[in-house]
Amino acid sequence: MNEMNCFSCHTINGRGGDMAPDLTWEGSAVQRKWLVAFLKNPNTLRPALIRRMPKFNLTDAEAETLADYILAVYQTPAFDRDELDGAKFTPAEAEQGRQLFYSKYDCQSCHIVDAKNDKGYVGPTLSGVGVRMNAEWIFEWLKNPQALRPGTMEPNWKMSDEDARALTAFLMAQKREATSK
Repeated sequence: MNEMNCFSCHTINGRGGDMAPDLTWEGSAVQRKWLVAFLKNPNTLRPALIRRMPKFNLTDAEAETLADYILAVYQTPAFDRDELDGAKFTPAEAEQGRQLFYSKYDCQSCHIVDAKNDKGYVGPTLSGVGVRMNAEWIFEWLKNPQALRPGTMEPNWKMSDEDARALTAFLMAQKREATSK
């Protein structure tokens, strides 16, 4: 992390730059396989942003070591990241979550799941969130995003556990990255 000068752009535990996302709890948020691939070939999660993470040309071993470090060290004490690991979400829960996404919470106004129809460019794309994010992180984020990232633009919907679980089921079903067409 020091060698790549991550702190020049990222804040971690209150230290560092503010040009890129805060990585303080990143170990609780992301899945290892996705993180390794991202470190090897960073892509944008927010299509409207001009800034991009530089490609550091990491070897497989370097990316895996860095990912293991992030996953081990940058954990929130607020919850166990593995709580919903392997959770069996039903198709009915995912459908309920889709309906909540597109109606009650109007998430597509800021986020993209369906690149052809969604117009949200404020928040990160959620089209591949099921391979990127950890299910427990999504659930806890939906319950109270300010508790995990104070100052985030994501509103605190004060949603019920049932709504948060349904939305988590829907989001975890999003396995494909958006294609730009």
